[in-house]
Amino acid sequence: MNKTLLLNEFSKIQDDDSWYEFEKRHFEILRDVPSKDLDEIDREYRRKPFILNGILWKPVPKCDLINEDIKFLHWKLRHEIFARLDPEAAAENAAHPERYERWCLYCGICTKEISITTCPICEHELLNLPLNDK
Repeated sequence: MNKTLLLNEFSKIQDDDSWYEFEKRHFEILRDVPSKDLDEIDREYRRKPFILNGILWKPVPKCDLINEDIKFLHWKLRHEIFARLDPEAAAENAAHPERYERWCLYCGICTKEISITTCPICEHELLNLPLNDK
């Protein structure tokens, strides 16, 4: 996947149909993602919350075996296209940060501290995780 070409193509999307086609073409791999084995999933669900740098972090189970970079890019582009295609709804969501937690897709952790922008463990960008998506 050439990220520069992908982002160039993404920048031209102006409607739901072209987003659907783009997503289908570039992120088909996310449709039938294999799951971790049951023991690994059980370990994910047994992880405990912890405090790091004075902030409470809760685990978010990572139950699939997808490449995190692809999953991160897809999640980020989904949020960007939502803001582009439905700016009123995106503005409404932005006006209510209490509806979100900050999530490190890579480490599988989240916090309600919305001012944090990078993961304290791996330093990747944190994503907004709607509270109803966990």
